[in-house]
Amino acid sequence: PSLFLRYPHETPSLESAAKHIGISTRTMKRHLQAEGMSFQKLLDEYRYGLAKKYIESRQLTLKEIAYQLGFSGVSSFRRAFKAWSGQTLQDFRDGNS
Repeated sequence: PSLFLRYPHETPSLESAAKHIGISTRTMKRHLQAEGMSFQKLLDEYRYGLAKKYIESRQLTLKEIAYQLGFSGVSSFRRAFKAWSGQTLQDFRDGNS
């Protein structure tokens, strides 16, 4: 997780994550596969968790949240959030008012 927080607006690569924890990319892939996980899925779960925290805190705009999570814009963040949660950002915000 500390790798993800180092540069919040940049999405780490599998290679940089493996290097950060001191293993090869191939070893990291094997460990993730053994857990039924992929690097992208791990990254998405982490970003989704952060997105929920940021939205619930109401301290950042959606544009700022999108930037912090490494999205190119709010529209791509909206699509990802819908895919992760099954609900729109507005529905999530309304449910956490």
